[in-house]
Amino acid sequence: MGFPSDIKLPADARYFTFVERSKKFNSNYDITWSFEYSLPAENIPSPGSYELGFSTFVTNLEAPLSSLPGQYIGDQDPEFILSAHALLTETPSVLKTQNNSTILLEGGILSGSLVKVAFDSTGMYALSGRDDRPGVGPNDINRQSLVVRDVLHNVRANSPLSTMSNVFTNLSTNSFRALRFRYVNLGQKIHIDFREDNTTNYTLLTTINICFW
Repeated sequence: MGFPSDIKLPADARYFTFVERSKKFNSNYDITWSFEYSLPAENIPSPGSYELGFSTFVTNLEAPLSSLPGQYIGDQDPEFILSAHALLTETPSVLKTQNNSTILLEGGILSGSLVKVAFDSTGMYALSGRDDRPGVGPNDINRQSLVVRDVLHNVRANSPLSTMSNVFTNLSTNSFRALRFRYVNLGQKIHIDFREDNTTNYTLLTTINICFW
């Protein structure tokens, strides 16, 4: 797979995509999903020399056609959507917006997601990008952060985990940690909960107002 020039992965980098196709949802009702993960601290190099993270999406597609690692953590970079093509004139020439961005016709993409939640050791998922992808500047990213984007790619949350919890302060965990996501009020809010393996009770990490209607 060809990556954008700003994604430079070391030879031993690993990235995985898991797609749940059997579960259907209706956005007129609350949607809840959860999973467990483990990232043992002894398997992670020094904090300044690694990037790790994961994201979860609710999408109206059956399956994403492609995804990007690195700072995109599985999301799409608009210039490299494999299923999209540029809008052309009769010449043909590529049509651009006033801001010189390519007008893309999207046949089916991961960025059609309704909401995207990322846990990112570098915080770079919140960065703005090419073709008017909204986001923050390099000085406003947060390491060990939670980043939420809405269906229009707008950043709805960009905060260090340590500001939300005194237990869940970074991504590493030597035991399994459960994460639960509750997408409620017709897509107006998302509640994010977590549970350590030594308890059966979930703790609210944060609530994000989406409100994109």
